[in-house]
Amino acid sequence: MLPRALSFRPLFLIYAKSLLKELQLGGWAIDDLLGFADDHLVISITKGMLRKAIKMVQEWCREANIKLNPDKSGVMEVTPKGVSPSLELGSKFEGIPVVQEYKYLGITLDDKMNGRRHIEKLFGYVDEYGKKHEGKIDFLKRNLSPLIRNISVDYRVNLWQILVRPLFIPLALLSNFLCKTSSDLIEGRLRKSL
Repeated sequence: MLPRALSFRPLFLIYAKSLLKELQLGGWAIDDLLGFADDHLVISITKGMLRKAIKMVQEWCREANIKLNPDKSGVMEVTPKGVSPSLELGSKFEGIPVVQEYKYLGITLDDKMNGRRHIEKLFGYVDEYGKKHEGKIDFLKRNLSPLIRNISVDYRVNLWQILVRPLFIPLALLSNFLCKTSSDLIEGRLRKSL
């Protein structure tokens, strides 16, 4: 028997398809709607469209008898370089928190859409106080290094494919938004991780 959370996800995916259809009928292009199981992302260009999307999702949840948790949702404004955001971080827009970064399907999206926050979580970073924060790759290297010394190159490559490579796959979601510098940084880090 499957664990309860796993057994209902495929059913929810089928069920939630109607939400994406409703949003499409409401004026969103299919390219501006992302949905997998209970994780949905709606790209809106104007505050009016954003307000409409939130109301449609809230109404769909009410009709489907699904409790929407606004604190597990987020509105993230992405502005062009040099343009000030119109939404205040930490405030709420139609009851949904306005955030600087948001985790969607394993990737950390930020308001710059350059992939840097996701890379920092993979490889670590130094904060504004000079404190070093370990990334997932460093954690894996530190904890697996005693084991790796005594195994063949084939096994090492297999471990990399199973444990490290999947950490980079979510960056493919950002590939259309990344500048050349960010793309080169990601490619270099991927090579270095092997």
